[in-house]
Amino acid sequence: MPPDVDVMNPLSLFLIGCIGAAWFGAGITTAMKGKWVCFLSGFFMCFVWFFSACRLAKPNSFWAREFYSDEGRELAASRFGEPVADTRAWQRPA
Repeated sequence: MPPDVDVMNPLSLFLIGCIGAAWFGAGITTAMKGKWVCFLSGFFMCFVWFFSACRLAKPNSFWAREFYSDEGRELAASRFGEPVADTRAWQRPA
């Protein structure tokens, strides 16, 4: 018989909330990186979200467009074999 655990303890609720927030954040990061297969499989195996959230984003994903430099996007393009789309037209001077 397992020991009696008080789930309504404030510390327990805090820890459950932190774990849930980290899990949800890893899932959102995986989706923003354009890794849809990993995102869907993460619903069944949550460690997939943490693994793919730490990996390189696809070159034309939202994450790569917003957070990677041009060199980083070229590295991602060489890794995934996809061409880099020119999506930063709004940043060029007129």
